[in-house]
Parts: sequence; C-alpha cells; structure tokens
Amino acid sequence: MRHAKDAISGWQLALLMGAFVQGSILLIGFAADLTSHDTWLALLAGFVVTLPFVLAQAKLVDRFAGQTVLQIMRAVFGRFLGPAIVAYYLYYFTFTCIVNVADVNDFYTLFLQPDSPRLLFLAGFAVVCGFAVRKGLSNLGLLSHLFVATAAIVLIVTLALLAKDMDFSNFLPLFEVSLPDFLRSTHIISAIGFGELTVFLAVMGSVRGGGTLAKPVLLGMVIGGASLLLATIRNTAVLGPLECILVSPSFQVTRMIDYGRIFNRLDLLVGIAHTVVVFVKTTILLYATAVTLAELLGLKEYRPLVWPLVGLVVVAAAGMIRESSIIPAITTKSLTIIFQIPLIYIFPPLALGIARLGRLPTGRAGR
Repeated sequence: MRHAKDAISGWQLALLMGAFVQGSILLIGFAADLTSHDTWLALLAGFVVTLPFVLAQAKLVDRFAGQTVLQIMRAVFGRFLGPAIVAYYLYYFTFTCIVNVADVNDFYTLFLQPDSPRLLFLAGFAVVCGFAVRKGLSNLGLLSHLFVATAAIVLIVTLALLAKDMDFSNFLPLFEVSLPDFLRSTHIISAIGFGELTVFLAVMGSVRGGGTLAKPVLLGMVIGGASLLLATIRNTAVLGPLECILVSPSFQVTRMIDYGRIFNRLDLLVGIAHTVVVFVKTTILLYATAVTLAELLGLKEYRPLVWPLVGLVVVAAAGMIRESSIIPAITTKSLTIIFQIPLIYIFPPLALGIARLGRLPTGRAGR
C-alpha cells in the first residue's frame, strides 16, 4: 500500500527521524530521577545500545524494498505468525500515539495554559495531526527541515542565554550512580528516546531513490541524539541537584532566563518548539497506525481510517488523563518500556537474520 503522496527522500527521512527524537526532549526527566548528573552518560549509552537495532530495522526494509510491514513479516514469519506480529506493532503504534496526545495536553494545561479546558488542546492537536496524515507523508517530508530547525534554534538560543548560569562542577563526581540505576536509566532513554523509532518500520518503505537506508537512519539518530545530549548537559549544568525533583527540567530551566525586561519568559518559545516536534512525532505515529490497520484489514486506502482513529485517540487520551495528569508519565516510564522490548530488540534483528539465512530478497541495491 504505497501512494505517491507518501513518497519521501532519504534526506527527508533523516530529518523526520531527527524531529521525532527531538520530540522526546521533555522526557529526559524520567531518566534524571535515577542518574542525576550522570544522565548524559546514560543517554550516550542508550544511543549506542539502540543504534544497531534501528539499523537492523533499516536493513530489513532495504532487503524487502517497496514492501509493507505486513508483507515483510508474512514473508519472514509465515502467514499466521507474521500478521500476529504486525498486530502487536499496531497496538504499540496506537497506544504510543494516545500517550503522546495526552502528554501534549498535560504540557499545555500544566505549564502554559493551566486554566484552559483540557479537551480543547487534546482534541485540537489530534485533529491537526489527522489533517496532516490525510495530506500524505510527502507533505510532512517537505517541511521536515523547518521542524528540525525550529527545535534546534530554540535549543541553541537557550544554551547561549543560560551560559552565564552554567556550573560544570555539577557533573562531578562521575559515575556516582549505582550500576542498577544506570542500567535502568539507559533502558528508559533507549526505549523512549530512541526505541520509539521502530514506528519508522511503517515509513521507511516509502523512501524513494537508490542507495541503502542506513545512512539517513544514522543521520536522523545523530541529529536527534545530539539535541537530547545538549539539552541534558544544559539542564545539569544549570539546575544541578534540582534536576531530579523538577517535573520537566528541560522546560522549567528556560524560566531561569532573565535579562531584565528584554529576554524573559522564553518558556513560550520552548513550548512552541516542543509542540512542533511532538506534532511530527504524533503525526508519524498516527500515520503508521492507519497504514498498518488498513493492511491488516485488507484495504487499499488508509485515509478513510484516519478520522475514526483520531476519535479513538481523543477518547482514549481523555480517559487516561481524567483521574490524574500524572498517569501518562507513569504509563510511559513503566509499562511502555516493557512491552516495546520485543518490537525494538527482538523482531527486527530476528527477521533480518531469518531473511539472510533463508536467502530472501537481496536488498534495495540488488533489486
């Protein structure tokens, strides 16, 4: 199920992946609870751990160039197990999309507009993402450089304005955290910061042009990883021990910017940049959900499913935050990083290994 409106270039894939990872900047606080000033080391470890598995996913799509997720899994695992694995992916895409919409709602109602109705931001954001999905992936790819640039410029500006408040002694002593906490923090960053890139399994097949997918995938992870690393270093250098007790260090650190009446309250710019990259993240998740569901149902077109899925996401996200706005964060930190383990660390390399042993399609260049 490939459409002309879904075709993107390798460069656009890299930028979309970079923006996708940038959308996790505010979630660094999940790991900071465990590793404090050593969080930047856990982030580097999470990048190194996840990179081979994301590259395995890219090589798998290369090997089955032009085929959908369902076609790949059915060819590798068979006509029964293959669709079951794809259904697992579908559940993960849908659930992660719901959590991200709930997180956006919490971000606005907790930090920017606390007196506004929750359903206003939740429904409005989901509808905008729905329109973007219906317009096609290629349109999102055309704007990908603007998404990445917006987040990167805001990050660089905040780094420059907070330079006078940085104290690099906050990083000492190194490796003070216990090994179990370091491993847990590394897994959180690996699963949330980079592991969610498994959603691009439903996107990589739309890349047009020669060459392999390894280079754009690596570039996308480096762009996103560098943004996360700079944000982590900024937070630790400015906040020190406070980083562990703040709800969202990456957002609240910008409230410390104060240059008289000229530069202050720049947290609004951070809010705009965060909204932009989370829009990219949620749109890709919604796109992957619609495409994967259409494949499982045997439909030739995924667009009729977009608005029903938007309604489902809004209702589910509203139910998730009804009792407490902390529920999405707890769910992401505890439950999500567990059930996504097979999707990140098992299925892609296993499928690639089976394809190589069975001498299945030889790749994009060979075809």
